[in-house]
Amino acid sequence: MGRGNFDAAGCGGVVQPRGPDAPESVRPFLENLFTDPAILRVPGFIRPWLGRFIAKRRTKAASEITPSSAAGRRCWS
Repeated sequence: MGRGNFDAAGCGGVVQPRGPDAPESVRPFLENLFTDPAILRVPGFIRPWLGRFIAKRRTKAASEITPSSAAGRRCWS
C-alpha cells in the first residue's frame, strides 16, 4: 500500500508507537519516548534529565487522555 492510502484500520499509513499497556506503564513509556534522540533533539548530556522532566510533567495528562481500550494499538501501512 502506498504512503497516502488508508489501511483497513483507518490509520492512513501512519505508524503509531506501541502505547503503555497499563496505567502504571505510562510514565516509563513517556520517559523512553522523550529520552529518544530521534524525538528530543537536544545535546546528549541534557536529554536524560529533560526527558524525565517532561515525562513527569505529562504523566497525569497522558493517563487521563489515553483510553485503556487503545493501549497497545499499532497501525501499519
